Amino acid sequence: MLGKNPDKEWEKFGKYDPYYGVMTCDKFRKENLTEEHLNEFFQSGRDHVEYILETIRESISPGFSPSRALDFGCGVGRCVIPLAGVCPVVAGVDVSDAIMEEARINCARQSLTNVEFYKSDDDLSSVPGKYDLIHSTFTIQHIPRERGEKIFKRLVELLSDDGVGVVDFLVHRDGSPIAKTIGLLRKKVPLFNNLANIVHGKPFFEPLMEKNVYDLNRIIIMLHETGCGNLHIQSFRNGNHLEVLLFFRKRRDRTVPHESFYNG
Repeated sequence: MLGKNPDKEWEKFGKYDPYYGVMTCDKFRKENLTEEHLNEFFQSGRDHVEYILETIRESISPGFSPSRALDFGCGVGRCVIPLAGVCPVVAGVDVSDAIMEEARINCARQSLTNVEFYKSDDDLSSVPGKYDLIHSTFTIQHIPRERGEKIFKRLVELLSDDGVGVVDFLVHRDGSPIAKTIGLLRKKVPLFNNLANIVHGKPFFEPLMEKNVYDLNRIIIMLHETGCGNLHIQSFRNGNHLEVLLFFRKRRDRTVPHESFYNG
């Protein structure tokens, strides 16, 4: 069967360039990974976790203090480590065994004992229990949309009542029809990605980091159908991509009865 297997591509990143696989900046490539760059990498995770908790408390749930958190697409532990500083129980979930092993090493360096790691599949079948906070950033976009929607729905099912989800989605990508066709060929045609790597000055055997655009309307409908509301959406540019960070709560929004619109 033609085409790249995204799970196998991420396992390659986990083995050969795990930090770059999480944050695609050249200073995080393995040959450039100085102590200074490592500190910057993990500081970005601390800043991000602090930011999402502040946003939740300001916009969704004042006094929010999760006891169980799940980080989907946990990578090498960039966000797992700061989450472990504020949550008694943290689950890191990833499709790559190699990248989770690096995350375990990083947690051990911090003497963290409240983190467990679970191998991901489309049903998240190995992940136990419910979680007050479910987080995922720069991950869903790397999963083909049909699979990603299934996984997202499962993540919502793992959210406890009144729990909060924070998930990043790619919702628009600039580019000409030619550029989009090239992107499709990189996924489907053997060696095409390798040749494109050379053109873009990347290593010939660098795995494919595919990026998929999601329909935000479909995501919002899925949330409503699974009993979520209190939506808070923040959009941001990431190069030629438009992404949203979607905050939601496992609780229906309060609504005004229709009659009140008509009664003076």
